[in-house]
Amino acid sequence: MPRTPAIAALLAMLGITAACSSGHHSAARSATGDTITVTAGSCAPHWGAGRAGRQHFTVHNGGAATARVTLIDAATGGIFGQVWQVTSGTTRPLDVVIPAGKYRWRCIPITGRATISATRTVRGPGGRGVKPLLPLSSEEINDATAQYKTSVQRGIGILVTATDTLTTAVRTGALPAARRDWLPAHLAYERLGAAYGTFGDLDGAINGRPDGLPDGTHDKDFTGFLRVEYGLWHNESAVTLRPAVVALDSSVHKLARTFPGTQIVPADIPLRAHEILENALQFELTGDTDMGSHTNLATAQANTDGSIMVLGALTQQLRVRDSQLESSSTTELAAFRRQLGEYDRGGAWRPLRSLTQSQREALNSALGRLLENLALIPNILQMPPSTAPT
Repeated sequence: MPRTPAIAALLAMLGITAACSSGHHSAARSATGDTITVTAGSCAPHWGAGRAGRQHFTVHNGGAATARVTLIDAATGGIFGQVWQVTSGTTRPLDVVIPAGKYRWRCIPITGRATISATRTVRGPGGRGVKPLLPLSSEEINDATAQYKTSVQRGIGILVTATDTLTTAVRTGALPAARRDWLPAHLAYERLGAAYGTFGDLDGAINGRPDGLPDGTHDKDFTGFLRVEYGLWHNESAVTLRPAVVALDSSVHKLARTFPGTQIVPADIPLRAHEILENALQFELTGDTDMGSHTNLATAQANTDGSIMVLGALTQQLRVRDSQLESSSTTELAAFRRQLGEYDRGGAWRPLRSLTQSQREALNSALGRLLENLALIPNILQMPPSTAPT
């Protein structure tokens, strides 16, 4: 994919961070010799502006806390350069290209108060056409959060209905019907990407795995959809399964009652686009969560729907910053969903283990490429931190 200015700037920043992650760097490596110093109460107090075009800085953290250091447009807050983590006592290089304008530095420690430097004016003909990354405005954040929450709320309504149907089937001893009803209910939950952190302990109660439990699939703390799946496909009786499905249904109804009052952390939303599918790669495309129904590919498709839901809430915000990334992410998500759908035979999904090695490699490769795209989104859609001038 050709790199747009926003992606190119972002990759440059990420590349600088990665290149500096292994140790200390001498200030002498800066072409300009200008060192950006961070302390507990100040940010670049003596920095010099230099000329427009390519500039080389060194960033030194003289404070006690790890800090993120960012060069921003003084008027818009647009980001022209950034080092994500400068640990205490270390010095790291930062290579940026900036056009003429007014700039300042923002220093954000992981503990304590963020500070900003004095504004300096950069002059000269260099750097023309370079565009910054623009942090989200409060209005954009609120719009995305409200839209996402509405989508999740709608999905929870579908989940409640589907789980009630499953519970009725088990309660009445209709286990063949319960095996049919289990998948729609489970997929309704898997489409809710807000589960990562937002649902708290209810996520484990509704969709927990047996990994790490002393008695594994027979542990008393193994609950939720996967516990019911295990019982349905391992010949447990309706009497044995009834407590598990009733507990599941109770947790789902509790989620429906409590979610309207739940606060979604806005900064989490851009992360979810790739985190949901990272989990799909780790747990579904490896078969780790298969408790007997062999429907991991269906779950991976539901996870893809979850990422599509996230991107839908962020479409406008992403489009104005990088329309190509928004378009390619949308296209690749739809393509991956169709690729998974090739293994759906009218609701009877092919087991993951029945795929050939080349088919599994094709899925993993497509998802890997998709994740590379989606991982750029939280860096482009950055939250505006609160800062205090020094």
